[in-house]
Amino acid sequence: MSRAAALGALVALWAAAAPLRGQGITGQVVDGEGRPLQDVEVRLFPVVVDPGFPVLRAVTDGRGAFRFDGVSGDVRLRAERLGYAPFLSEPLALQPADSVSLRITLREAAVLLEGLEITASRRPWWEILEPPGLWGFYDRMDRYSREGRGRFFTRADVEPWRGVPVARALSAVVPWIRAVQDTARLGQHKLRGPGGCVPLIFIDGVHVPLQIRTAGGVIIDELPLDMVIDAYSLVAVETYRGMSQAPVELTTPRTRTDLRCTVVGLWTRRR
Repeated sequence: MSRAAALGALVALWAAAAPLRGQGITGQVVDGEGRPLQDVEVRLFPVVVDPGFPVLRAVTDGRGAFRFDGVSGDVRLRAERLGYAPFLSEPLALQPADSVSLRITLREAAVLLEGLEITASRRPWWEILEPPGLWGFYDRMDRYSREGRGRFFTRADVEPWRGVPVARALSAVVPWIRAVQDTARLGQHKLRGPGGCVPLIFIDGVHVPLQIRTAGGVIIDELPLDMVIDAYSLVAVETYRGMSQAPVELTTPRTRTDLRCTVVGLWTRRR
């Protein structure tokens, strides 16, 4: 499985054939059939958090075009629009005089619209307003925190992580998680649990294997967590030291066989 398939998006990158006005990044966002997409939010941010480098935002016009002027350094792009799978680029290393052109393809993704249901609850109003997919997270946080089981981070906790690689943010607040520099990918980090094991990652309740295997089960690559998700998408995180502590919602028949390694549940704005 290629990295493009793992991320659910395709990007074509080439140096501009003729000098552009000023230096920076220009691009176009299209759908799977090559048609321009309007009103796509495109964000540009540094690979390594830099307080002096704010996150830049642009919205595509009727031609699907966007532009960032005067950009240099190691940066990444993220493009999002409702109804399409988000796109996250690999790091781009830009010199001050560089002019780069991008073509980004967003693939359609089904969006389930649920009916309105009114219920009474004793939970705080700020939790009620979270997407239904997060209600189980808050229930587990209430129960397990009293037992000292797992670590939980709400929307308010993860907001400061924006601009920081998720792997590094987790390693700073969870004692049993380490972020390890990916020697093959500049600025990328892999997660490690107790004893150097590879944590089990669940995004919105779905197991996302980071290790890429052949049909025979041979590991041929491991995706850094930073390539799978960024902190801008997060609204909540829960993590457990081992599978034996994890709830059934964050297990699968296959992952239940590994009771040693850390389990990380990442919840996003798309729930």
